[in-house]
Amino acid sequence: MGCSLSSRAVTLLAEMFHTHAGKDGDKDHLSKKEAKELLKEEFPLLIGVSVLQRAKVQSLHFTSLDMDGDNKLDFQEFMTLVFSLTTICNKLM
Repeated sequence: MGCSLSSRAVTLLAEMFHTHAGKDGDKDHLSKKEAKELLKEEFPLLIGVSVLQRAKVQSLHFTSLDMDGDNKLDFQEFMTLVFSLTTICNKLM
């Protein structure tokens, strides 16, 4: 019996985080640069489709996601980003 769609989604999100985190030396956090690269690579349709969409994505300011002010995103802060992107996608459907 295979994994459910939700189980695969959760696993893929964790894998996405860990694939991009650590390129700057800290495997438990995404730097601002790593977060920007993750958005470009993993969510290209949200970044480049339209001015309106781009404005919504860019409104997700790094500093507003960085709840503890350490200039990096931990996994929980990353999931806030994913939730926000999912909300934008849902509104575009």
